[in-house]
Amino acid sequence: MQRIVSLPLGCALLSSIVMVAGCHSAKSPFTSLANVRAPWSTDEVEDEALLADTLFEKKRRMEAAVAIAKNGPVEQQQKVAKGLLEIVRRDPVLLLRLHAVNLAAQLRCPAALSALKEASTDSSSDIRIAAVRAWESMPSGHAVPQLQEIIGSDTNVDVRLSATKALGNFSGRQAVSAISLALNDSDPALQLRAMESLGSASGENLGLNVGAWKNYVARVAPEMPAPSNGSQTRVAEQGFESFRR
Repeated sequence: MQRIVSLPLGCALLSSIVMVAGCHSAKSPFTSLANVRAPWSTDEVEDEALLADTLFEKKRRMEAAVAIAKNGPVEQQQKVAKGLLEIVRRDPVLLLRLHAVNLAAQLRCPAALSALKEASTDSSSDIRIAAVRAWESMPSGHAVPQLQEIIGSDTNVDVRLSATKALGNFSGRQAVSAISLALNDSDPALQLRAMESLGSASGENLGLNVGAWKNYVARVAPEMPAPSNGSQTRVAEQGFESFRR
């Protein structure tokens, strides 16, 4: 079998996957992932495809666990979501962490919400953007307050742009109020994205006129208070029927 002498991509993938270890608890549905033995020795690196296959296998097991859980009882969803949360928190492989965020959006349980909330404040902007996209598939009662908080607190403009765009998929006074945070920002890119999202959320066609949109927000959602942490917690604790959009 041909040895790899110098492949930057392969080395990067190797260095990431070498770090993968059993960071999940014994009760996690992903415990078996930690037991997959690396297909290389300490003395020589074999076919790079084997390393990719190992990563692919871990992703496949995650997908299989979610596919079974999302059609099962809440307790089973909770168990799998907690496993995803552990991956988001501790796995050193960015691709696996991103995949865990995407999969968490398919589950409808408090642990899935916890995974997305933690991902929303992760140190990696890639993870935070993945969380924003995951919130798009969640019900507005859960997603809009979180996206509003991201716009108001995140320091990365790309993350804030993603959150502003995501809010365009929702409607109602709270969505309009959340988008207005970006509309009132001094960044022209955020203002532009806010006007586009307001058009999608409201069905109004006011063009690229910041003043006209500010007047619209003042009429539709005057002085709407930003959601507090307490209100977000109460939303997260509502019955699972609230997940129906």
